[in-house]
Amino acid sequence: MAARSLADSLKDISEHLAGAARYGAMTAHRLAGIAAQQVEKVDDAEPLTKSMQQLLGVQALTKMANGASEIGLNLLRANKEALEDASRGKKPAPAGLNHFYGESNDTDAADA
Repeated sequence: MAARSLADSLKDISEHLAGAARYGAMTAHRLAGIAAQQVEKVDDAEPLTKSMQQLLGVQALTKMANGASEIGLNLLRANKEALEDASRGKKPAPAGLNHFYGESNDTDAADA
């Protein structure tokens, strides 16, 4: 019963983190778009004297966009590492999410 409770908790956590990653990606996209609009206002001839306010705004927006994308990037990076391990023959890449939630299937039982 404790194992099932833990599996349910892990499932809830993964669903919430996936949602946070989705919202973070949406926020990053919007902030990056705003930063791109602001950079158009920078004076090309004298950016440091005539456009310092715009440059500081672009810098702040870019940092916020990068921060907002962190959860999603970490999730993608973790998945990439698992696939790289599988391609090197360390272990087969699991299919679906059953492995994540601790649900076994016939191939898991055969590997044990």
